[in-house]
Amino acid sequence: MVSFLSDNVQFSGNHNIWTPVCYGLGLKSRLHRLAGDCHFAAAALNRIVAHPINAALPRDVLLKKLAALPLELEKGFCDKSQKWSCHILARALASICYYRETGVPALPQSSWYSAQELEPLLLSGLEKLRERLQTA
Repeated sequence: MVSFLSDNVQFSGNHNIWTPVCYGLGLKSRLHRLAGDCHFAAAALNRIVAHPINAALPRDVLLKKLAALPLELEKGFCDKSQKWSCHILARALASICYYRETGVPALPQSSWYSAQELEPLLLSGLEKLRERLQTA
C-alpha cells in the first residue's frame, strides 16, 4: 500500500490528499533506510522535501506537537476500544515516523529537534500497537 500511494499519487496542491501520501513516503524512506537501500530512501525523502506535509509550522507549534506525541501514544494504548486504540496509535506512529525521517538538513525544521530522539518513541509506540493487536 505504501508503494501504491507513493508511486501513483503526485502532489496537486491538495494537502488533504497529500498528507497520507507524505506519511507513506516517510514510512517508505524509513523501511529503505533500515534495509540499507539509501538510494530508494533518499528518493522517497526527496519527494517530501519537494512538497512537505504542510506549510512550515512555527517552531513552537512543531515542538508542542512533538512533545504531545508520547501522551498521544499513551492515550491510544489505554483506550478501552481496541479499534480506537489501534487507530490512535497508528496515527501517532505515522506522525512520529514522518518527523523521524524528515529530521534531515534538507528540511528547515530539522535543526529544531533531534530526529534520533524520536527513534525510541517510535519503537515503544510500535510495541504498544503490537500489544494491542495481540489482544484481539
